Amino acid sequence: MRINFVLVISILLLFVFSGCDPIDIPIIGDIDGIVTDAETSQPIQGANVNLSPLNASTTTGADGKYSFKDLDPQEYTIQVQKDGYVTNTKTITVVAGQTNSGDVTLVPIIPELAISVTSLDFGNNLTSLPVAITNTGEGTLTWSISEDADWISVNPLSGSTTTQTSNIIISIDRSGLTAGTHSQVVSITSNGGNSTITVNAIK
Repeated sequence: MRINFVLVISILLLFVFSGCDPIDIPIIGDIDGIVTDAETSQPIQGANVNLSPLNASTTTGADGKYSFKDLDPQEYTIQVQKDGYVTNTKTITVVAGQTNSGDVTLVPIIPELAISVTSLDFGNNLTSLPVAITNTGEGTLTWSISEDADWISVNPLSGSTTTQTSNIIISIDRSGLTAGTHSQVVSITSNGGNSTITVNAIK
């Protein structure tokens, strides 16, 4: 029994001092991600991805993918920017030995037309009335107005609106009208939708 015990101890010591490589413990990690359109889920090419606190940056490829390699385990913030989209940020905790997900979606900047009224009643004595145009979406709303009636005038006929309100004045001239009730549609077109205003007047 004693001989067997000594043999076992000798074998164990042989393994301990045999020069076996120590276990390789990972000390760094990666971030891999894909940037996609929040509306269509399609990958976005050419988005700028900034990593802090390292102040590193990269650009997404045709497949929308990007990566940051060999990062120390800690908390990072990525900021993703692309023309035509709302900037988005994401906080990622990098774990050593792992590829950490940095997937981000970007919301398209889409303006949206809104008008204060859809009809104006000038009655038999009013000559001018205001209409307010606002952008209830994102980005810049560009708009234009068209009217085909000689007795109606609009000022201004076009403009752009971000967060402010654009005020227009619609005026009428009854001098060339026949007696009775008159109605005409004024059209507003924009990159954020279209609308109409019905103009009613009495002579």
